[in-house]
Amino acid sequence: MKRKTTKAIVWVLLAVCIFMTGKTLITTVDNYYKNDIDGECLIVTNYESSNAFVNLGGSIVSTLNMWQQNPGTMPEFPLPNVDIEYYATSGNKSISNTSHHDRGYFQGQSFYYVVDIPANGGNYTPDTSFRMVNGENIANTKLYFSIPKDALAALQQKWSDDRGYLVTQLLAMLMWGLLSAGMLVYLYLVAGRKQEDRELHLLPVDLWFTEIYVIFALAVWSCILLLMGSSMNFIYMNDWQELSVEARNGLTGLGTVAILISVMFSLPMVRKLKAHTFIKSSLIYRALRWCWLIVKNAVLGVKGFFDGTAYKEHLLTKRLFRSQLTYICGSAGLLLVSALMASASGSFFPVFLFIVFELVITGWYVMGNKKAYSDINAGYVESLKSQMKSENTKTALITNVSHDLKTPLTSIITYVDLLAKEEDLSEVSRDYVNIIAGKAERLKHIVSDLFDLSKSVSGNIPLELDILDLKTLMEQTLADMKEPIEGSGHGIKVDLGNETVNIYSDGKKLYRVFQNVIDNALKYSLAGSRIFIDLKSTGNKVAVTVKNTAGYEMNFTEEEILQRFTRGDESRTGEGSGLGLSIAESFTQSCGGTFKLHIDGDQFKVTVEFPTVEVSGRVE
Repeated sequence: MKRKTTKAIVWVLLAVCIFMTGKTLITTVDNYYKNDIDGECLIVTNYESSNAFVNLGGSIVSTLNMWQQNPGTMPEFPLPNVDIEYYATSGNKSISNTSHHDRGYFQGQSFYYVVDIPANGGNYTPDTSFRMVNGENIANTKLYFSIPKDALAALQQKWSDDRGYLVTQLLAMLMWGLLSAGMLVYLYLVAGRKQEDRELHLLPVDLWFTEIYVIFALAVWSCILLLMGSSMNFIYMNDWQELSVEARNGLTGLGTVAILISVMFSLPMVRKLKAHTFIKSSLIYRALRWCWLIVKNAVLGVKGFFDGTAYKEHLLTKRLFRSQLTYICGSAGLLLVSALMASASGSFFPVFLFIVFELVITGWYVMGNKKAYSDINAGYVESLKSQMKSENTKTALITNVSHDLKTPLTSIITYVDLLAKEEDLSEVSRDYVNIIAGKAERLKHIVSDLFDLSKSVSGNIPLELDILDLKTLMEQTLADMKEPIEGSGHGIKVDLGNETVNIYSDGKKLYRVFQNVIDNALKYSLAGSRIFIDLKSTGNKVAVTVKNTAGYEMNFTEEEILQRFTRGDESRTGEGSGLGLSIAESFTQSCGGTFKLHIDGDQFKVTVEFPTVEVSGRVE
C-alpha cells in the first residue's frame, strides 16, 4: 500500500477516534450531572468510608438545625429518595417521620446521630457513629436521626453502579485517546518523509516563520477550550436534554474539525524540528540574531572588526580595514560628545535614538565591508594560486627542456671534439669547428644553468650544509677566476679583512653564487673601471659586497634584472644568458642567506648576507 493511501486512512481514523473521544466525554459529563454522580467513587469503593457519606450526615444535621431555628418550615433533605428516620424538637414543637422518639432506638441503628440540649443550653458533644459531623448547640432541643440498613445498602449500590459506569467511560475514552495518539504519532513520524527515500522533504509552507504556526495553534486550542468550557457551563446551568442528539454530535464534530486543523498546522512545526530549523526560522530568533550581529560587530570588537588579524596577510584589505576603523572610532567619538551634550541639556532621548540608529547603520556597513573584504582576499588567493601554478608549470618546462637538451648537446660536443682532431681539415673548416665548439660549450653552460635554476626554484636542490670560512671561500673564488679577471681589463680592489668569518652554508653552491656575481661584474662593467669586493662582519651577520660601474645605461629596476633571462645589455652583444644573477639569488636563499641588489645611477651593487655562527665559544 502506498504511503499516501495509508496517510489518508490514518487521517480518517484519527477523525473517528477524536470524535468518539469527544462524544464519550460529553455523554459521561451529561450523566455525571444528571444522575448526581460523585467522582469520589473512583477512589473509594466503600460508600460508608467516603467523604460523601460524611457530608450526607452533615447535610441532614444542617437541615434539622435550620428547622429548629425556624419551625414553621418543612425540612428538605439532600437525598429525598433515601429513607432517613429523624426526630427533632424546638421548644414545645417537634417534627418526625417515625413513631420512635426515644434516644435508644436511634442509637441502635447502624448510623445515627443524637443530641439532647437542656433549656439552659451549654456545650454538648453529640453521640454519633458518623465521622466528624457536628451541629449547632440550640438550647432546649433534641435532634435524633438514623439511616436504616436497607437505605444504606441502596446508597452503596448506587455508589458501586456510579463507579462502574465512570470506570467504563474512562476506559473507553482512554482507548479512543490512545488510538488518537497512535495515529498522531504515525503522522508525525512520516511527516516530511517519502516512501522511496529516507530524506527529509520540506514544503513551501515550512519556510514560514515559526510564530505563525504557534499563534494559529494557540488560537485554535483556545477556541477548543472555550467551546469545552461553554459546553460544561451549559450542562451545569441548564438541562442538557434540551439539546438534541444531532446538536450534540454537531458540537462534537466541530471540536473534531478544530483539533484536526490544529494537527495539520502542527505538521510544519514537526518538520521544522526534524530539520533543526524550528528556532532558527522564527522571527524572534532572526531579530535577536540580527541585533547580536550588530552588537558583535559594533560593540564587542570581535575578529574582523577592531581586531585586524583576519587581514594582516593581505595588504589591500589591511589598508581598507584601517580606514574603516578610523571612521568607526571617529563616529564613536562624535556619539560620545553628543551623549555628553545631551546629558548636560537634559534632552537625552532623541540622542539615544540617534545613537541606536548610528549603531545599526555602522553594523550594517561593517558587515557589508566584511563580505567585500572576504571576496577581495578570496580573489587575491585565487590569483596567487593561479600565478603559482603558472610558475610551477614554467619551472617544470625548463627542467624538462634542459634535461632533454643534455643528451643531444653532449653528442654534438663529442663529435665536434672528434672533428677538431682531424689533421686534413683546411684552415677555414678548422675555424668553423672551433666556432661550433665554442657555441656548443656556451649552450652547455646555459642548459646547466637552466637545470640548476629549476631545481633551486622547485626546492629540490640538494644541499651539503656545513660550517665554512667565508673569507677563505672568497679567496678561493678569486684565485680560480684569476685568468678571466686579468683578461677583462678591469682592476679588482678586494677588502676581505684579516679575521676568519664562519657561516653555516653549502660551500659549492655559495662558490657558484660569488662566481656568477663576479662574472656578471666583469662582463658588464665600464671599460677600464674598477670592481670593488668587500667582506664586512657586523654583530652576528656578515656581508659580501660586489660593486661595479656599468658600461651601459641601466634603464631597469632591481626586480626586473633578477628575473630569469633578463639582461641589462639590451643589445645582447655579450655572452651572458640572463640567468647568472637569478641563479645566484636562488642559491643564496636556498643556503639560508639574503641576496640584495641596489642600483644607484651607473653603480651596480650586489650584497650577499649570512648570519655568522659560533665556533669554539667565539662568535665570528
